[in-house]
Amino acid sequence: MRYLLSTVMLVVAMLPSAAQDRLEFGVMAGGSYYLGEMNPSQQFKKTRPAGAFLARYVYSDRIAFKAVIGYYSIAGSYDDSNLDNYSYPHDKADHAFQDGETQLLRPADTEFKNGIIDASIYCEFNFLSFDHIFHKDKTRFTPYLCAGLGYAAYSHYVCKDKKHQFILSLPFGFGAKYKLNNLVRIGAEWTFHKTFTDQLENIQNYNETFYPSDPYKNGVHKPTHNNDWFVSAGLTLTFSLWPRSLVCRDGFKEGGRL
Repeated sequence: MRYLLSTVMLVVAMLPSAAQDRLEFGVMAGGSYYLGEMNPSQQFKKTRPAGAFLARYVYSDRIAFKAVIGYYSIAGSYDDSNLDNYSYPHDKADHAFQDGETQLLRPADTEFKNGIIDASIYCEFNFLSFDHIFHKDKTRFTPYLCAGLGYAAYSHYVCKDKKHQFILSLPFGFGAKYKLNNLVRIGAEWTFHKTFTDQLENIQNYNETFYPSDPYKNGVHKPTHNNDWFVSAGLTLTFSLWPRSLVCRDGFKEGGRL
């Protein structure tokens, strides 16, 4: 957690010194969910709470850079539709996870919940001119695309031990934002986080590691399910804390909020 916070603080510190006239700070609140072997394609299935802090540097009326640190909770489970995606006979589930007198979890009975802390840096592209310095009343709304690079931390069981893992992620998404007044902006965003791990599932199987991509332990992994995703959707509220100033054509600086 300290490492992730330090990363975000470093990114903000690296912004140009002029950023104090263009910075926004705020929060995101909404939900998050998981896409992987235990939920291959259903959007918003088992959505759980998510929240984040964000800082945005407005480079121009079309481009902005954003740093986000958030917590995203996810969940998943096997059901009949999941098991139909595999070609293995169902009766193997009754015997595959036997080890002496220890009965391990069967795929149909397996579910998980997990939490992810992610720090990401984004570039936002506004489809419309937003908060243009000379047309502020006419440029209050825009949809946008965003993409960037993230670093995530999550927990994962290996046999009986709970391990903390750190991975890269590739976040991208789209949203819309609206300027209420000179201070407040509101928005909505839907973001997909592509990870480089197949183990976001937090499953404890007592005496061995469970791999959802090979639930019957036949040594066969489905090539289409080799990495997990977590997805977030929510509302944003940001505040512009410092006014921008305008340099007049005669060379004198006119203060005040624009």
